[in-house]
Amino acid sequence: GGHGRESVAITKGVWGAGDFVAGNPSFTYFGNGSTDNGLAFWNGNATSIQQNELNQKITLQPNPASNELIVKTSDVQIIMYEIVDITGKMVAGRDVSSTQGDITVDLSNLPNGNYTLLMDSPKGMITKSFIVAK
Repeated sequence: GGHGRESVAITKGVWGAGDFVAGNPSFTYFGNGSTDNGLAFWNGNATSIQQNELNQKITLQPNPASNELIVKTSDVQIIMYEIVDITGKMVAGRDVSSTQGDITVDLSNLPNGNYTLLMDSPKGMITKSFIVAK
């Protein structure tokens, strides 16, 4: 939801009722409807492009993994990570107080399955999928 901002945008003619904005979101409405209906209302961050660039700088090895996963970084500092299972439940996580460089993730307590590694960096969020197969 837009926390009520979408109703202001509709009232002021920025959006029409039923408009759909795809993305995560690609554009976020910050206006109050009191000024021009232009780009000043919008924070035009292309999050999907930025995320793709970050994702290309991270590789997971091996994949599938058994007991540990190596997160290989290229010019990206990871601050923390979380592992979520296919239901979206967080099953592990850790703050990483290291500088740029490879990170070893312990998978020994995870059962076989598909997982997503969510990583936070100063440049944005990075997501990578991996498989545990023992």
